[in-house]
Amino acid sequence: MIIDAHCHIWEEELMSDQLRKIIVDICAQYDFDISQLLDGTGERLIQEMDEAGIDKTVIVGLDYGFLFRGKLLYKEYNDYVANLLDEYPDRLIGLAGIDPARGKEAIQEL
Repeated sequence: MIIDAHCHIWEEELMSDQLRKIIVDICAQYDFDISQLLDGTGERLIQEMDEAGIDKTVIVGLDYGFLFRGKLLYKEYNDYVANLLDEYPDRLIGLAGIDPARGKEAIQEL
């Protein structure tokens, strides 16, 4: 069994402007096709897993709220990941995105 142990997932319309700019800058720096990073849907992930022979992927949740104000709060992003796990239960493993600096709030979300 092949497991991809670290993957983030998003859809372009859910990205904050700041995150999108970071991705655009990285793609420009490394001459990488940005369309591959902007289409981070579950459907595309499963397709790429199939093409690469990957059996399961661990989705690592994002909690970048202290640095960037995104379109989704970290709790909403965790719910987004949980919905993908419901859609692809045999293919995806999810980790919640929690910044420990959130203290009790982080514990409640977990």
